[in-house]
Amino acid sequence: MEYLQKLNNEYFSEVKEFLKEDKVKYLLQGILILYISFWLPDTTYDAVASFDNVVVRMVFTILIVILSLIEEYTSAILLSLAFVLSVQRLNKYKLENKVSDA
Repeated sequence: MEYLQKLNNEYFSEVKEFLKEDKVKYLLQGILILYISFWLPDTTYDAVASFDNVVVRMVFTILIVILSLIEEYTSAILLSLAFVLSVQRLNKYKLENKVSDA
């Protein structure tokens, strides 16, 4: 736990200051809400195919942890929701493809 606090104080201070600005925070949250509510339901397989990559999943997980560490919980929850729904959409397309191939 001490390591996480040290990491939070030393390395994320500039990121924390940037994300604490109201304009940046609300812009990020607005983009995530628009992604979840409007773009994600109408996506094609090609749009969510990148979530099949382990590196992309790790990057999203690290971003969620970073947002949680700098106490941007709303943005972290929205990013988590976007990540889970995107992976769910990818799995739905994969399942539909397996059913249609059989």
